[in-house]
Amino acid sequence: MRQFIYRNATRLWEWTTKAWLWIKDKRDEYGPSRFVLILLLGLGLLGILSIPKPNVMVAASITTETLAMTVMSPEEARFRIPRAIALTDEGEVCRENIFVQPKNGAELYFTKDVSGDVYISAQGGIDWRSHSGFNQGSDWADFRLEEKGDCAVGRPVRLPVAGTLVIGTVAAIAQSDDGPPSLLLDGQLEVYGRAVDRIFWIIGLDNIPVLPMEPDRLYLANTFTVPGGSELSSTDAQWWGFVDVEAGTAEKGMQLEASTNARTLILKAPAPRVANASNETGPLRGDVISLTLGAQLGNDPNVRWIFGLITFALFFVATFFQMPESRK
Repeated sequence: MRQFIYRNATRLWEWTTKAWLWIKDKRDEYGPSRFVLILLLGLGLLGILSIPKPNVMVAASITTETLAMTVMSPEEARFRIPRAIALTDEGEVCRENIFVQPKNGAELYFTKDVSGDVYISAQGGIDWRSHSGFNQGSDWADFRLEEKGDCAVGRPVRLPVAGTLVIGTVAAIAQSDDGPPSLLLDGQLEVYGRAVDRIFWIIGLDNIPVLPMEPDRLYLANTFTVPGGSELSSTDAQWWGFVDVEAGTAEKGMQLEASTNARTLILKAPAPRVANASNETGPLRGDVISLTLGAQLGNDPNVRWIFGLITFALFFVATFFQMPESRK
């Protein structure tokens, strides 16, 4: 063990000595001021390479007629419906004060068609009960919320979002002979980044008290308008939020307000992607929505501070220190 430590310590000393001698040679070759400029430029490039991938938060405000959710947090996904028509073994039955508890991994589908009726379907495990009956451990459940009639829901309902989402269906795919398809109508995405908390891989910015660094500060990087008739999804990241639904035709669709920490989202727009310069369209593929390196460099407050300091140092050295050529 001692030999191992001694051997590696010796190698580290040799490498450090060689690096120091190389730095001295370059300093003598280029002159002190030019060497400092090159060193600062190298540090700036190294700083860019060392910036970690940003932690991202995406906030969505979307009006949609259809929404599919895979439950990841069952306790946060439970909800109550004041009144609805439930599909049971006895047929369609009006139920009141329905409490729904999805199980982990259950698939929930929320749909509002053009007639104004709202459909809530669950597959893959769900417990639900009402004041007039109890259904435990069902593999499926279907509810319909109506605006009028003896089983009218009576008021808007707020449904939780606690899982992965697929929002909308691509209009070109959803067309059928059963009437107008349920689609994503419109919406907006706001992509936020969290300010970097370290630089050069190991230097924590919260350990530099002389600089006004703000690790993990949230900043707005991009805003996207979601085209109507699109499909928006994430691979495995959970969403948190809610969906406001109201039976009837007074309000179009359902209003989704949710956020996720997904690094990337997939957007499938109705228009096929142009495949080549001749404007030929290829098969429908998804576009990636994410926080790019350019957006991070331009909006991260800590990154701007760091490169602002490096730029100031470059300007200072170039202005107040004469190059060797200028003294000839």
